[in-house]
Amino acid sequence: MRKVRHVKTSRRAALGAYVAVGALLLAGCAQDSVGAPPTAPPNLGQTDGIVWPVRSTVWPTTDTSGPPRIAEYLPLNKARKNYSVCVSVPTQSTEYFRNMIFGAQTQASGGRFTVHVVSGDVQASSLAQAAWTKSCAASSDALVLAPILDATTASAYTSLLASEKASGKPVVVATPGLVADGVTSSVAPPQNLGTQQLGYWLNADADGKPGSIIVLAGPQGQQQVTNLVNGLLSTLPHSSLRLAAIYYGPLTPSDQRDLLIQALAEHPTAKYVVGLGIAIDSAVKLLKMSGKPDAHVLASLTYKQSIANDIAAGRVAVAVDDRTVAQGAMAVDTAVRILQGQHVPAVWAPSVQIMDGTSITYLDQTGSLAASTPGGH
Repeated sequence: MRKVRHVKTSRRAALGAYVAVGALLLAGCAQDSVGAPPTAPPNLGQTDGIVWPVRSTVWPTTDTSGPPRIAEYLPLNKARKNYSVCVSVPTQSTEYFRNMIFGAQTQASGGRFTVHVVSGDVQASSLAQAAWTKSCAASSDALVLAPILDATTASAYTSLLASEKASGKPVVVATPGLVADGVTSSVAPPQNLGTQQLGYWLNADADGKPGSIIVLAGPQGQQQVTNLVNGLLSTLPHSSLRLAAIYYGPLTPSDQRDLLIQALAEHPTAKYVVGLGIAIDSAVKLLKMSGKPDAHVLASLTYKQSIANDIAAGRVAVAVDDRTVAQGAMAVDTAVRILQGQHVPAVWAPSVQIMDGTSITYLDQTGSLAASTPGGH
């Protein structure tokens, strides 16, 4: 039976777990490879655009359960007129969405059209995002939407999407999961694809030897979190690895640290710790402080600058890179294509990459990382 744990709110309990786990620790495949990796240092960030074409996965409909077609995405040279595109993201306080915005703005600057970015507080809901997006969308030719997915998402965007459809304006979604009337296309790769690749990487690393995995998944009940977890779990039935437990909790450094302390205390023999970037950041710090930084294999479900640096330094083993900068660029470019009468696939997304100590030296990351900025999930 799968165990599920939630974050504890008691600081006394968290401190007790921290002392216990501290004592315990003190006691105790990339498809795009093209030959041998070069010896040059890895490119861990950039500020001058994206290297095109971008390897992409394409589905003709919103059903992404079948195999995709592999393609290369090349953007338009220039828009025919100065279109205005509204880009709505939940927040700019995380590196993930800052990267997406960077991609959108970079592509707009070279494509003769304008991007208007709207965002809110990190605690925003889908209802709040739909409300602040409405006026921006109404005054723009197209909408790029990276929606929060929660229990009210479909109803929150019903009116907005209906209005966009009635006006003949394209809506390009840059977060997987929102499939609704009025959405024209998506540039977001299905999240289970990346975590499936991660699962296969972990299986290969285990090399048939028994082992267990701790997963720090993020907030329970969010569809993105469910998809991430399901992709990983789908690779375990025929693996030598087993799931020790899944821990759910808020995406704050303190909450993720407390969950990790609890997880390591309850599963001291677990070899693999898998989590979102903010959880793996906490794991790197905690294991370093314990004096045993190599006690566990750390795997990140998301990719950001700190994770890239830790992979290059050998502190993190592997991460899923869904190429957020490329998503932002492709989203606004796709919106302009639709405005100019071009047919586009229902899903046209950059292919997910798996970054480890080898692939980080030769896979193109110009569509992945915008700049060396702290934070993010």
